[in-house]
Amino acid sequence: MRTYFLLSLIVILDFILLVFKINDLSISYREILLLESATPFSYLINFILDVFGKNDLILRCPMLLFHLFSTLLLFIISKSYLKHITDSLWLVFIFIMIPAVASSAILVDPAGMVIFLLLLYVYVYQKFKYVHYMFLLLYVWIDISFSLLYLGLFFYSIYNKERIQLVVSMLLFALSMFMFSFDTTGTPTGHFLDIFGIYLFIFSPVIFLYIFYVLYHRLIIKELDLLWFLSASALSLSLLLSFRQNIPLEIFAPYLVLAFPLTAQTFFTTYRIRLRRFRRRYRFLFTLSLSLLIFNFIIVFFNQYLYLVLDNPRNNFAYKSHLAKELSYTLLSKNIQCVNLNDSGLQKRVEFYGVTKCNNIELVNNRGKNLEKVTIGYKGKIIYSRSVEYSNI
Repeated sequence: MRTYFLLSLIVILDFILLVFKINDLSISYREILLLESATPFSYLINFILDVFGKNDLILRCPMLLFHLFSTLLLFIISKSYLKHITDSLWLVFIFIMIPAVASSAILVDPAGMVIFLLLLYVYVYQKFKYVHYMFLLLYVWIDISFSLLYLGLFFYSIYNKERIQLVVSMLLFALSMFMFSFDTTGTPTGHFLDIFGIYLFIFSPVIFLYIFYVLYHRLIIKELDLLWFLSASALSLSLLLSFRQNIPLEIFAPYLVLAFPLTAQTFFTTYRIRLRRFRRRYRFLFTLSLSLLIFNFIIVFFNQYLYLVLDNPRNNFAYKSHLAKELSYTLLSKNIQCVNLNDSGLQKRVEFYGVTKCNNIELVNNRGKNLEKVTIGYKGKIIYSRSVEYSNI
């Protein structure tokens, strides 16, 4: 009972922090482009916005729900791998602190949905014998990311000599590639170090390197199961493709979440089989990874304070998700309902908040002292300043 109380407490605190952070975000240009795309994910988000109205909480609510359900599914799945229920709690706590996971919970991106659907598939696969085929048929219409699910399942079927599953996964992989395609054109250029560095950043260096080690170690000792094939296939393919091209990492990264139960199982097992005096290295590893996660979590959630130490506001990694909402509300408070910003990206972003484009009102660089000023600042530091110029057009 105490375990489920702690789990509920972790989930509730996580939910509160995420909602708090959503209030600080504006829609980004990348999110605007995603909403304008013709994908099942964009159709879902646009349908929700049409039904419930346009605001940041409604926009990001689906991502938040995907994240919360993913957390619960990971806890349930991990109980099959971890001997102690407290280990599953630690895994859940670390999961919500991962930078990539926290970002997928509040940014409009298919990655959060893919993580949830992957964990849901694994749960169904483990609990029900044939129902998972229905999910495989459904996923092929959703996103290209699930082509990696069919690829991993294909190798898993070969390993376990499951002919029906092998044929189904092969056909669905081919169908997914035909429907969505994957761009491999262009001049080959190496991006291996870039991709590897991004993996280190979004999963935290210690945790990603340990995941890499666990996947390799399990291959050597031949402890291979569905989670291993799915996560190892996606990681291997992403690194292999990075030798010739820059890849969309959001397609591959969600699959590493499936390696979390394996990673936790390996860590806690190797920790407990050792005598107490030989556990110091593992305690240090755990403390270091947790400290880095907490540090990254603080940076992500309190990124507005970075403006106080940065000379150029654009150097803040979260700058692209700031400004638009505050600028829109400032303009509306001045009874300016349309404006020309001379910035196509920012123009589209403020339109989400009700400020349309027109040519008779323009925001320009401060040209004269008598012009009305529009300034946006965070934590007392101005990051955007323009003057309002009216014309008779």
